[in-house]
Amino acid sequence: MDACTLEELLDILGEPMLRVLTAPAGLTAPVCEVLLYDAGAPFPRSAPGALLLTVGARAGEVGTLARDAAAAGMAGLVVRAGDGQPDAVAAAKAHGLALLAVDEDAAWHHIHLLLASAIGSRPGPAGSGAAFGDLFALANAVAAAVGGATVVEDARQRILAYSTVTGQVVDEARRQGILGRQVPSSPENTEQYRLLFAAPGPVRLAALDGDELPRLAVAIRAGGETLGSVWVVDDGHLGPDAEDALRQGASTAALLLLRARASEELSRHLTSDLLRRLLDGTAAPRTASASPPAPRSVSWPSPSTARCPRPTGNRPRCGCSTWYGSSARRDTGGTRACWWTGVCTRCCR
Repeated sequence: MDACTLEELLDILGEPMLRVLTAPAGLTAPVCEVLLYDAGAPFPRSAPGALLLTVGARAGEVGTLARDAAAAGMAGLVVRAGDGQPDAVAAAKAHGLALLAVDEDAAWHHIHLLLASAIGSRPGPAGSGAAFGDLFALANAVAAAVGGATVVEDARQRILAYSTVTGQVVDEARRQGILGRQVPSSPENTEQYRLLFAAPGPVRLAALDGDELPRLAVAIRAGGETLGSVWVVDDGHLGPDAEDALRQGASTAALLLLRARASEELSRHLTSDLLRRLLDGTAAPRTASASPPAPRSVSWPSPSTARCPRPTGNRPRCGCSTWYGSSARRDTGGTRACWWTGVCTRCCR
């Protein structure tokens, strides 16, 4: 099962998307899945490491949810900012659960998608392409279900993946796009994309010239963000449920694109942390050839030992907690501390 820690979730999503209100078990607690609370369904008896999104729950119900979530072995609850936070924090602490808050205007399905993508992401070398391999598999699955050659594009009209199903027709425009990994720019194409991104679902588009076949296309969206699009060559033999299959394919593509983004973001955080440790001398050079380690705190020297070549303390002298990584920088208002003196640049200048 995929898993990550609360700290990694914060590093990937960051504020204001996700904030920690309390974490009695620490930020290293593992998170394995994201569940949506449904008042009309039986509460899960066992869901170790799960985060429960308190969809539709009233402020007074958080205490009961915290008790049931702790009994099921869950990692924590996610509430909207302002939903009876003092009582919710007290209930979460009493049951040893993490309590996270999201913006009041955030859509629950969007939060669920982002968290699920972040949990499924894996830190690795930049450009490893694992997620894009999944996109090629998705393109083939969509092509087989819909009945036409399929490509997956990003929002900049770059072709990320294409199907290779035997016997499906590919016209010259599609060949040129695949070879260049980019959709050719033209006023006609621009108009088609405008129509596509304005539509709520799949769109059938006429051929632009006599040598090109019509297209069936749909935008890839997550929440209010357009991530790309899926295009199918319509040679007149598409299945009767082609639009439904394409809509489902776009939903899966959104998850894969968000997962790729989350994985790349996590990889950048880990690589940056490794570089700092190499410069600090707290990591051996041979470490650079291995996969980046998980983010960790950096020890800071006290002012009295500022000339010591090795950091010896955990905090700058003002007591502010200063760590590397976006989740930790929130503790110091986004500021840093001096590398050797341990002086916080926010309040100890």
